[in-house]
Amino acid sequence: MRLWALKPRQQGAIAHGTHAAVLWRLGARHWSKRRGAWHRERVIGRIIERIAQQDVEQSEPLPQPTFDISNEEVSDVESRATEYNQLSIDTNLAVMTDDLTLMRQIIATEQPVTFMLLCRRVNALRQAGRVTPTLQRTLKAYADQFYTDYSGAMWLSEDDCRGYSSYRPNSGRDVTEIPEVEIINAITEALVEQVALNEDNLTLIASKKLGFTRRGANVDAAFAKAIATLKSAGTLEPIGDNLRLKA
Repeated sequence: MRLWALKPRQQGAIAHGTHAAVLWRLGARHWSKRRGAWHRERVIGRIIERIAQQDVEQSEPLPQPTFDISNEEVSDVESRATEYNQLSIDTNLAVMTDDLTLMRQIIATEQPVTFMLLCRRVNALRQAGRVTPTLQRTLKAYADQFYTDYSGAMWLSEDDCRGYSSYRPNSGRDVTEIPEVEIINAITEALVEQVALNEDNLTLIASKKLGFTRRGANVDAAFAKAIATLKSAGTLEPIGDNLRLKA
């Protein structure tokens, strides 16, 4: 077949070597001197469509690399979840017990515990109604008798705080009443299980471990703060869009 027999637009479409090869292959198959000009135009049209299709296929973008966990070591994970134990004593006994002693009993049973939850627990045991500013001031005066960690959670002593690796799900606590160490422990467990997660999925999985089936602004804020603490401590490292525990 002679290229001068084609129209200028058709000649341009087959200017490249690979396109000329396609033209020759298809033309040899379909061309016949016994067929008229109408059929020649039809064959040429099919050739141009084929060339255009090849251009589209060759211009498709290559898939972007993703995080591959196939080389990561995966092992069975023992859950860090434990039961939340509440102090249970007779109401009259709670009323007669002095504030410091009652605080000590609650913290010994329920540590770690936030200060506001401690106030609520004192009132609940005494059936005293809502937490008042007066009660907060009274209990705050005894706070130095106990150990308070960086997040404000209260313990009997600093020794009790060391090495704490548990979290207590389905305890009936609001997320603001859960010490940050428990949230961090749930996050850590999720990453040990999943190897790497983006921050949104990490929050979703870890919050479910603590019993939160729905996420709200308070849950997201508490987990974002805990993740920031882990980042600042150098415990987490980014891998693409994901986070994982630093080896």
